[in-house]
Amino acid sequence: MKNLSFFAFRRGVKRCAAVSSLGFSADSRFLVLGSNTETIHVFKFAEEQLQQQGQQEQKQEAEKAK
Repeated sequence: MKNLSFFAFRRGVKRCAAVSSLGFSADSRFLVLGSNTETIHVFKFAEEQLQQQGQQEQKQEAEKAK
């Protein structure tokens, strides 16, 4: 099985951080990330990405209903 990456979240290039926690906002527009660097990062999903995700979910639901 191949590993698939849907999104890449990057901040800076000099340090490598170990992610300790992830959380999504209730409307799925934001992702918050906590790491060993003692900082919290908030990422905003682009509207286009959200629309594509919604379309994929609709296709999956339609396939399940068959």
